[in-house]
Amino acid sequence: MNNLRYSLAVFCTLALLPTRGSADEESVRSAVMDHYRAFAAKDHEGLGRSFAPGYTIFSSSGGLLREGFDRDRMKSGFKAGLTFNLKPRHIEVQLFENTAVVTGYLDARISMKKQRSRMHTLRLSSVWVKQEGGWHLTHEHLSRLVLRSASPPTRQSETAIQQEKQGIDFEAWLLTFADILF
Repeated sequence: MNNLRYSLAVFCTLALLPTRGSADEESVRSAVMDHYRAFAAKDHEGLGRSFAPGYTIFSSSGGLLREGFDRDRMKSGFKAGLTFNLKPRHIEVQLFENTAVVTGYLDARISMKKQRSRMHTLRLSSVWVKQEGGWHLTHEHLSRLVLRSASPPTRQSETAIQQEKQGIDFEAWLLTFADILF
């Protein structure tokens, strides 16, 4: 009898857990990938279709919450030579009926014609909703990935030693922080 109760409890617990690899999870992943591919393809129409009404963003450049996607502004930027190379990595999807929370990283290279660009790694969190048979981006939060040492150095010479041990070009990272992506 105890084995039956135990088995039933395990079965019920497993049934309540979100399923990984479900069709909806895969369709969310596909929508995320299509969204960032549209930037690279300079597809302002496709980008406009991926946003839900009332879309908001906390962009990687900081500042206040911004609302909406300006298709005409993006189209003008593309015509002026604005290019995006955005590659999502380590994307995780959590499903809650018609809502999905997506987390991961975004390798972002954004440049303007004839200007130097840098690769930035951004932390990505976004909320997608299922509307009219498809997944649409309703909110995203982007922030720059900051590498920090385990313990702060006490003297300038220790900073140089830590940089050398970690193999990180901190000067390049500091320059990265001065750029504004969005």
